[in-house]
Amino acid sequence: SRPALIGADCMHVPIKDASCDAAICIAVMHHLSTVERRLRCLSELARIVKVGGMINVQAWAMEQEKNSKRRFAGDDVFVPFNAQPRYLDRVC
Repeated sequence: SRPALIGADCMHVPIKDASCDAAICIAVMHHLSTVERRLRCLSELARIVKVGGMINVQAWAMEQEKNSKRRFAGDDVFVPFNAQPRYLDRVC
């Protein structure tokens, strides 16, 4: 069977404590504007995943290709999320 999927506010996940075998958080941390918000997100992941479960967090690498349009001024960079309207009808 397919795993259950949910999309939610990463700081207030509507799932019971310790009810998931695993959770993933991909390309999210750099969109959270403060360290406190990032920690809240990680806390929510830890809350919903069972003891011994897996949490996968992925973020952009500071090291980018020479021709990349992404340049980071420091090691803690907030990247505002600007959804392109053509994609919004797919997720809303």
